[in-house]
Amino acid sequence: MRRGTSIGPVAVLCCGLMAGNARADDLRQLIDDMLRGNDRLAAATSDTESARNTMEYTRGGWYPTLTSTINYGYEKQNKPSGSLDTQAYRNQYTASLKQLLWDFGAVNASINASEASHKRTEAQQEVVRQGLILDGVTAYANLVKNLQQMDYARESVTNIRRQTGLEEAKVALGSGLSSDVLQAKRQLAGADASRVKAEIDLGKAQNAFRYVFNKAMADAKTMRMPRVPLDLMPASHDDALKAARANSPAIKAAGHTVEYYRQQMEGTRAQAFFPKIELVGEANDKRNISGTMGAQQELLAKVEVSMPFNLGFTAINSLKAAESSLAAYDRRLSDTRDLLEKDVGNAWEDYILSKERAASLRNEAVLANEFLELARKERQLGNRSLIDVLAGETALINAQSQAASAEADVVIAAYTVLAVIGSLDPGFIR
Repeated sequence: MRRGTSIGPVAVLCCGLMAGNARADDLRQLIDDMLRGNDRLAAATSDTESARNTMEYTRGGWYPTLTSTINYGYEKQNKPSGSLDTQAYRNQYTASLKQLLWDFGAVNASINASEASHKRTEAQQEVVRQGLILDGVTAYANLVKNLQQMDYARESVTNIRRQTGLEEAKVALGSGLSSDVLQAKRQLAGADASRVKAEIDLGKAQNAFRYVFNKAMADAKTMRMPRVPLDLMPASHDDALKAARANSPAIKAAGHTVEYYRQQMEGTRAQAFFPKIELVGEANDKRNISGTMGAQQELLAKVEVSMPFNLGFTAINSLKAAESSLAAYDRRLSDTRDLLEKDVGNAWEDYILSKERAASLRNEAVLANEFLELARKERQLGNRSLIDVLAGETALINAQSQAASAEADVVIAAYTVLAVIGSLDPGFIR
């Protein structure tokens, strides 16, 4: 679409649906490039990688632990009467191997909690990814809309200026009315004000596009409104709600958060109220240790049971705190489900009503264009007043702008539905 030229309203209004597929790959490529370099998504990816490494770390709780100790120094002992005092350089090499036998579920709870945390960050990463895709579609569609509205505003100014010139020529020849010229100039001023407003809106849309994609659109003339992926849209509100409950990454993230705190509670209970049983093997090589001169070796194997207990009975408080955290996030999960139902309902209503509104506004634009063409012909024949023609110009640009806005609203509403139900992917862009 060439900016600043006269374009038939029907062709322009329908370009998003009839010709959108011709440049759909442009938007898809823009989104692919944006996702590869977006800081928000990169941060979410790092969170996921961090959680994955934490998960691997907690699994180490079931692996044996080898501890090596080496010390070297000087030892002097003054012994009781009848025993010789000793003094000498001493050294000791110790290797200790510990293997957990059972801790009543503490390590397993820690592993399960880290796995839930990893799944939560994966779901949160998907929330970010789909949100960015929707931001990209929204910014692109709004820019296309504002480019169209800019074209309509400029076309209206051109047409009214031409009509003003014709009226001035008539006045000069003595066949026109000065009041008609003033009326035309007033209408021209209003059309020019609408053009300025369109310029402002276009600038904002360009800034939004640059923010999302981190660059300006290289060639705005190639931009076309994305098509609605009708074959991917839910058939009804109930289908949309069912898909959201099954696929929503926000719900998945909230569910994994609840599981994380459930496992934290189980781990706290095991650590606070049950002992830890370990198999311990130890080897020592000593020289001149504890007043015993010479070298000696020790080998030790034992089963060790340990259970730290705070005399302030803080274990009870720790368990209660974990239980309260679990209850809090369980409530948050319930609230997230309720919020999802609201968002699905709003998105679906926006989509359905936006389609109805767009159809009505497209029809209004066609009728306004037909009226204006007829009014211009009647004006030339002297059967129509200038006011009627100028009013027709204003009605046409308003109808065209509203229709362009409605087309963008349908596209944005459709992709919002896909995002809310957790099914938005760059491959769906057409």
